[in-house]
Amino acid sequence: MKELDFSYSTEDEFNYCYKQCASLIELSVFHINICSLNKNHRKLIHFYQSLDIAFDIIILSEIWKCNPEFYHNKCKKLQFIRKLTASDI
Repeated sequence: MKELDFSYSTEDEFNYCYKQCASLIELSVFHINICSLNKNHRKLIHFYQSLDIAFDIIILSEIWKCNPEFYHNKCKKLQFIRKLTASDI
């Protein structure tokens, strides 16, 4: 754990670090609190496209009310799994 760096970085810094250790990565996970997928999906796509890695798992929390079928149709390569919370019911 001492070797892990949990500091903030720019997209360029992240891409540089990723390239340095890409051969060591077995599973890549990306998590972001999106605070409304409907409102912020374009920002997410723009940010994700600036990264040089295709993550194995993408976790979005606080997506709020959204149309999962719409996003599933827009991103056919992705498998969507949605866990509802009490506020979604």
